[in-house]
Amino acid sequence: MALIDRRLTAMKFYFSTITLLLLCILTGKSLAQNLQPEEYSWDNPEFRERFVGSYGVLSDVEPRLTSEEQTFLRETVLPLLQENPQEAGSIVAAKLSESTSPALYFILGNILLEQNQIDPARQNLQRALSLFPDFRRAHRSMALLEVRANNYSQSIPHWIKVIQLGGGDDQSYGLLGYAYLQEGDWTPAARAFENAILYRPESRDLRRGLVHSLIQSNQSEEAAEMVQKLLDEDPEDPQLWRLLANFYLEEENLPQTAAALEVAVRIAEPTPDTLFLLGGVYTSLGLPQKALSAYERVLQLPSNNIDFEEAFRPVEILLQQRLWEEAIRYSGLLRSHYGRDLNSEQSNRINAAIATSRLYVNPTPQIAETAQAYTEVFPLDGLLHLALGDYLSKNDQIEEALLAYRRSAATEEFQYEAKLRLANLLVTEERYDEAIRLLRELQEIQYNNRVATFLARLEELQLSSGS
Repeated sequence: MALIDRRLTAMKFYFSTITLLLLCILTGKSLAQNLQPEEYSWDNPEFRERFVGSYGVLSDVEPRLTSEEQTFLRETVLPLLQENPQEAGSIVAAKLSESTSPALYFILGNILLEQNQIDPARQNLQRALSLFPDFRRAHRSMALLEVRANNYSQSIPHWIKVIQLGGGDDQSYGLLGYAYLQEGDWTPAARAFENAILYRPESRDLRRGLVHSLIQSNQSEEAAEMVQKLLDEDPEDPQLWRLLANFYLEEENLPQTAAALEVAVRIAEPTPDTLFLLGGVYTSLGLPQKALSAYERVLQLPSNNIDFEEAFRPVEILLQQRLWEEAIRYSGLLRSHYGRDLNSEQSNRINAAIATSRLYVNPTPQIAETAQAYTEVFPLDGLLHLALGDYLSKNDQIEEALLAYRRSAATEEFQYEAKLRLANLLVTEERYDEAIRLLRELQEIQYNNRVATFLARLEELQLSSGS
């Protein structure tokens, strides 16, 4: 049970991290694309006209344009914006002077931003803000620029200023929430997404962002309810099924975890992480064939970029769960999958795993000899030493078995199990003093009633024999 608990803890952390990372990436991309209202598009003729005509109407948040500047923009710049924005930018840049309205710097900054010229765009927007610090649209453009440049922390003060100046909407609150997510500020992220949803309650992207924030701020019940609502609307979303699986995993409800993951892998091409988790869950449920099937599917994915360490992890799980035949099969598939791409160390790890398993599945002296050779390659492989000790003990090679158990007991993970086997073997050899000393050490490591009873009887036997 302790082994399963450790595996569950590792699975929870690993899968929740990967799932939330994917959710965060997808949410961020989608928010950046979808939270660009039409009113801020050059393709909108109303926007182009308002770009010129609205300056100075809201005097607190917009700078004024002179009548000459309005005529210049309407007659010279706006006609070029769609057909030749680069020329439009050059014309605006040539018009700039010390007396120019901050609005012209803002317009040039936006033209450059549309052409993805981040640094020049930033310089002009900063100039506009230096001349008119409460220029709301310039703050919005600066925030969008920093989001596009992945400078999320630098976008935050601009989004806050937009909101303070009366520009709160789904875009400003939504991308503020995403920026807080990137910075690991979960609670303000959740509050920002909640505000954004007030403006666009139907947005799945905003609700995904809120789910991410709630999970990270340990508000799992609220997050689970929202995921369930999202699934009711769209039951074909694999990311949401993975999230639901993560909630079940947190509750250690393994059957429901497996069911949710199975739905996720049926809906869309599964990720290696999903299949690895599914295999781990089935292993913990005592369903080795289903576990093996999940692990095998990883090696059948079209991507050839699966990291060897990730792909080898199921071997370790199968070995530690004592699923010897499944470990042999998967190790063989792993070797076939990587083929000549395996380096010598990786090849040796696979072969050592197979040798360990074969010591329990139709072992032969040749297998034992191979395993013995790999103990020299991997002197800290406690399970390999333990398996070799078991084989040697059964074949009455007592001294060799004792040595193998001692080498296994030198590893932290197998210290208890190996010392218990060693003590039992010493008892069969009537080496009671050594056995008693080992059992007492075991009781100090982890007290066990059965071991205590065995130790007491052994001490009585020692007394009665006068030794």
